[in-house]
Amino acid sequence: MRHRGYPTHGETCNEALLAVATGGVRSVTGYAAACARAVDDVLACDCGADGHEEVAETAMGGLAWYLVTPRYEVRAQLHALSATGGDFPRAFSLSTAEPQFGSIARTRLTEGDMLHGPGWEPLWYEDDTPETHWVDQLAERAARRVVTADTSAATTRACAAAAHKAISACATTAPDELPQLASLWRELFLTAAAPALDAPGAQDVVTRLADLTARVWEHIIAGAGNAPNPPGDADAVLSIDTCHAVWDSYSLPPRQGIPLRRAFIGTLASSAELSGIGPCGRLIDGIVTALTPQTQDHTPSRPRRP
Repeated sequence: MRHRGYPTHGETCNEALLAVATGGVRSVTGYAAACARAVDDVLACDCGADGHEEVAETAMGGLAWYLVTPRYEVRAQLHALSATGGDFPRAFSLSTAEPQFGSIARTRLTEGDMLHGPGWEPLWYEDDTPETHWVDQLAERAARRVVTADTSAATTRACAAAAHKAISACATTAPDELPQLASLWRELFLTAAAPALDAPGAQDVVTRLADLTARVWEHIIAGAGNAPNPPGDADAVLSIDTCHAVWDSYSLPPRQGIPLRRAFIGTLASSAELSGIGPCGRLIDGIVTALTPQTQDHTPSRPRRP
């Protein structure tokens, strides 16, 4: 359904836009972490109903294409917002952002079919438990994202170890050195993709997808608002290369192609949502900070346990 104002702002109905317009900044504080939690809760659910894997893959795939599709200009938005004058860049720039591991790990969902109630109140909260092993939790969530349900326990454990290495490095690396962590996210993809390498032609597709995993991290996730604005058509080239590689993966038998695509979108979604510095969280949290009255020296507190 198109929002009534579509001819003016050129977009379809955007839940975050409506939430902040109707319910204020509290309605979007922690929104990115809630979206991430929704995916992982679906994957962890053991109710026995069909469709959990498909729904989670759809959500992660949507995020992956959101990152690389030039129409959405994720990198360009963050770069522009980080390069403005005054105090405004502080809300969006990686040079001043702190990794949000605790908030991402502590966020929980309440009962409901959507992320907001009838009055646009947030249907999520941040647990106040004094747990500190956030990286361990996020690594386990990332490991479940990159593999299908029938993957062996050994492969899943190996993916958790690779994810732990990548996520923990994000917590200790200086902002201007974050692009150098691309190889760690590439390794997570390769670990998840390893069981599918026995198909003829799989190695070429795996190599291309692995390289794209690193490029997305360098160009969009760690580069936006950090690295210089890339020249020419870099955004479009990355998008086209991604389309071609994913398209070519469908030439593989489903037994190999499906796990490869899951490893790819799961790695992109994990690096974007669970790394503590992802673009979705930076955009939402930056909006919250920018809209907070300047008389406050902090952003609004995140929703707590009801």
